[in-house]
Amino acid sequence: MGNHHNKSFFGADTAILFDSGQLSSPAIFLTFIKKKKDGSWEKPSQKEGRAVKFSLVDIAFMLQVLRGDKIAWKTVHSYEKREISILLEQDSENRENVKVKAGNYLKVLNYGEVKVFKTLLEHTFQEKVIASTEVVKREEATELKKETIVTATEVAPELVIKPMLVETAILTGVIKGETEKALLIDFKGKKEIWVPKSAIVSNYDSKSTNFQEFEIDTWILRKNNLIDKTHSVSNA
Repeated sequence: MGNHHNKSFFGADTAILFDSGQLSSPAIFLTFIKKKKDGSWEKPSQKEGRAVKFSLVDIAFMLQVLRGDKIAWKTVHSYEKREISILLEQDSENRENVKVKAGNYLKVLNYGEVKVFKTLLEHTFQEKVIASTEVVKREEATELKKETIVTATEVAPELVIKPMLVETAILTGVIKGETEKALLIDFKGKKEIWVPKSAIVSNYDSKSTNFQEFEIDTWILRKNNLIDKTHSVSNA
C-alpha cells in the first residue's frame, strides 16, 4: 500500500490534478486548472483553479461511469457557501472517452487516460475503504461533511458498497420540508412526497429553495408512481 498518489491529466486547455490525500483520509482531491490567454497554466499555489474534495461514496459513483456501468453521474458540492456542479459522463460520440466537468472546467479523458484514472481510483478506493474506516478522526469527518454535505458521521464499508448495487433514478425537484429522517420533495409539480434520506444517494442542499437533481432509490419512486417498471419517468 502506498501512502499518497498524485497524477496529472493535461489536455489542450484544461487539466485535472489527482491527489489521493493521506491514506487515513476518506476522500480524494481533484484540482481543475485552465490554460490562460498568455499560454501559462493556472497555479493552485496562487489560489487559481478549483479544488474539489470527493468522498468514498462519490468515488463509488465515479467508478460506475468509468467502468461503463452507468452513462453519467451528477452531483453538487458545497463548501463555505460556494457551490460547484460536478458531472462525469460517457462521451456520446465516443463511449471510450469520459467527460469530467466541474463548474466551467471541462476535461475529456481519452481511452488511455480513462484506463489510468479508473485504475488509480480503484486502487485508492480499496486502500481508503480499509484504512480510513478503521479509525475516522473527528476533525477529518467534520471537514468532509462541510465539503460534500455527507450526512453520515463516518463512512462504513457497507455504506460505500450499497449505492453501487441499488437501482437509482435521477429526478428534479424542490425541497418543501424536512425532518430528521426525510425530505418533503415536490417533483416539478407532478407529486409532492416524503422521501427517506436513506433513499437519497446524491448530495443535496436542504436549505435551498431552488430545483435540484436528486438521485433516489427506485423503490420509493415506483411506490409513488413517479417512475414506471422500465425505469422511465412517469407522467402520473
